[in-house]
Amino acid sequence: MLMAAELSLPLVVYQGLGGRHRFNSDRHHTFILQGARDAAAELAARGVQHVMWVPRSAAERSPLVDLARRAALVITEDFPAPPFPAWTQSLAERTGRPVWAVDCACIVPMRRVPGEHDRAFRFRNETAKLFKQRAGAGWRDEESGELAACEIDLGFAPLDLASVDIAEVCAGCDIDHSVPPIAHTPGGSQAGYERWGAFRDHSIHRYHKRRNAAEIERSEFGVSRLSAYLQHGHVCPFRCMREAYDLKRAVSFGAVLCID
Repeated sequence: MLMAAELSLPLVVYQGLGGRHRFNSDRHHTFILQGARDAAAELAARGVQHVMWVPRSAAERSPLVDLARRAALVITEDFPAPPFPAWTQSLAERTGRPVWAVDCACIVPMRRVPGEHDRAFRFRNETAKLFKQRAGAGWRDEESGELAACEIDLGFAPLDLASVDIAEVCAGCDIDHSVPPIAHTPGGSQAGYERWGAFRDHSIHRYHKRRNAAEIERSEFGVSRLSAYLQHGHVCPFRCMREAYDLKRAVSFGAVLCID
């Protein structure tokens, strides 16, 4: 938002649901689309346009490259696992536009961690000081000013997440329909933070004792069950970290955000 305001250009948040993902199914699509619906509403409240592209089949060509070629700046996630580094590099080369990769998932940015670590304790020891500094820093929401109105031709018709029937969208996609959504695990920030709040308030203090106890009742889970929400960006690891850090009873903060 700061760069868009500085450049006096509209800001568009593009999200595409890749047609070639090997785990594409009703469950996968539904969870992501539910998260996109929440994200679109939150962005709209801040005056930012969110656009969603969902291909019916893997053969459909993504509009991202054409859209990025018309951008002054492209910002994406800095994610280290294949195929994303090569994908980001390819996007920059194919569009000829500046592409910034930002680490939005790690409390200690990956590029600030020296060397390689083959044991978790070694990683924790190496990053403990920087983690503590960042955990206690708090969050500062910069004022970006008023954004320019977005009146551009996107080159495609985005999905209307506010009104669309997600089940109908999934039914029309060439994906695995034998894997249904999980009713008690809906996608989105609302569901994700509700789950985090329950873990934070009732279970985090027991994590060190119950994290490996698979036999206990669901209401007594020793883990957060946030993996899917963190994986797809439906909850912010920085918010969870700050709230955990403020709890004197909290145990290993790094472990809290990595549990399944």
